[in-house]
Parts: sequence; C-alpha cells; structure tokens
Amino acid sequence: MSVNAVCDNYFLFLEGLRLQSGRMLRRYRIYLVVLVLVACGTASMSELRYRNSLKYSCLKSPFIAVVAYSTRQDGFPDVELSLTDPRGRNAGKNQHGVSIPHSQYGRIVEIPKSPDRKAVAVEVCDAKPGRYIFTVTEHGSAEYHIDVKGYDGKGGNLQHMLNRRNYGDRTCQFRFRFLMVENEVKIDWLDEADQPFFDVPRPVCNPVPRA
Repeated sequence: MSVNAVCDNYFLFLEGLRLQSGRMLRRYRIYLVVLVLVACGTASMSELRYRNSLKYSCLKSPFIAVVAYSTRQDGFPDVELSLTDPRGRNAGKNQHGVSIPHSQYGRIVEIPKSPDRKAVAVEVCDAKPGRYIFTVTEHGSAEYHIDVKGYDGKGGNLQHMLNRRNYGDRTCQFRFRFLMVENEVKIDWLDEADQPFFDVPRPVCNPVPRA
C-alpha cells in the first residue's frame, strides 16, 4: 500500500472518530436537557402538593383546624385526617356524604413565609359550635403532634396539643367540643359518651376497626 493510501485511510479514520464523538456529545446534551426538564417538573409538582392555611382567608369568622405535623418539622407526617361537624357533615380524607362548607383538607404551610412549617390539616371556616369528631389514620412509626385550634373571629382563640406516635397502620378517633362564649373560645375533649374529660388531661386513641 502506498504512503498516500495510508495517509488517506488515517484521515478517514480520524474523521470517523470526530463524527462519532459529535454524535455522542449531541446525545449527552439531549440526555442532560431531559434530566433538567424532569427535575424542574418534579420540583414544580412538589410545590403544588401543598397550599397555604385557610385561616388567612377566615380572619373574621369562627374557625377550627385539626393540624398534624412532624415532631422534628422535617416534612409532612404520614397521617390522614377526617372531621365530622355537629351537623354530621364531613371533610378530610375519603370525604363522604355532605361536605362541610368552606372547608379545606390536605398538606399546608402554616406560615406562608416559613415553608418549613409543613403540616397535614383539615380546616373549617365559619365553623359551627358543638361536638366534632376527628379521625387520624397513622402509617409508619414517626412521632408527630396534633393541634386542635379554635378562633372566634373576634380575637378569642385557643389551642390544644396532642403528642402522638405512629404505631403502624391504625385509625384513632377523638372527640371535642367547640364553644364560643363572651369572646372566649373553649375546646373540651370528650369521651365516647360526649362527656367532657375533667380528670384526664389528654384523650387516648379510641381505635376504629377496619372495614
């Protein structure tokens, strides 16, 4: 083989490598663009998974909320909530029957400018006084808190807290009474007969059998 032929073959080989490298670079650029789009889309979906608390649009009306949040405040607790009002209407997870007007359920940020204050909550604006029943379905084993909050829309407010630990998959039921008397809010824990607890500071889980 002549020297010219060898040189021609060598240059053809180099040109092939250049073309192949170009195709690989273009392919890697496409992969990179796809990865960035997926990451951005995932972040956007994550942002849409929670909303602001309903209380900021309910400043002049009676308001109650059952709020569950992680003890470490490192994310949303793995719980589900539902609430039944004095008229038998429902809000929350697996809502059925007549819904509570002006209610909201889901993942929220309690303070809009502090996105680390994440919680799962069922909230009711223009809440009616009387007995409420709420259920908590737990998953996992992490510790969490439950706050029951009440406001009268006139400056009176009250909050009760329960310290809870998940014990696997179970559902607990709790009862409380929400009252507003002379610009004062009252929240009383109730037993299964709807009688107030006076000697027991915090109610215990009343387990709900699985269907």
